[in-house]
Amino acid sequence: MRRATDAARMIALTKQGGGSDIPESQRRYQIAILDVFRHVASAKCVSPEYVDYLHLAKFDDRRWLIVNVIWELREGEMKPDP
Repeated sequence: MRRATDAARMIALTKQGGGSDIPESQRRYQIAILDVFRHVASAKCVSPEYVDYLHLAKFDDRRWLIVNVIWELREGEMKPDP
């Protein structure tokens, strides 16, 4: 079962130390810009715990902000359904 996690919950989990149990030597992140078109973009972030796909938008012609994220836990990775 999947559940939605909003920004407030993610901030609370971080304040509680979420992710700090991962040894510093394993805290590696891969970030790839998948596509950019004018003021919208798509990116992928692979961290020790998650694979995230982000939608971004550029506001006021200067500031990129994340507007949507979908993610999967990497632990217990499963093959996609056919």
